[in-house]
Amino acid sequence: MYIQDRVAEHADELWQLIKDEKTHTYICGLRGMEGGIDEALSAAAAKEGVNWKDYQKQLKKAHRWHVETY
Repeated sequence: MYIQDRVAEHADELWQLIKDEKTHTYICGLRGMEGGIDEALSAAAAKEGVNWKDYQKQLKKAHRWHVETY
């Protein structure tokens, strides 16, 4: 199983964690997984009327979303 599959499986739960201002998210590995992660979290955020891409930008600006892919 790939990490993006696991994120999709638990996207709603992860979304609840990500919204907590104490949560920092670290992602590292192959760049190809980013699309699947974004897709899953986008769907979870959309259930609450939140645009994932905009929210992700806020997380990055707050230094709470860290990605190191290659």
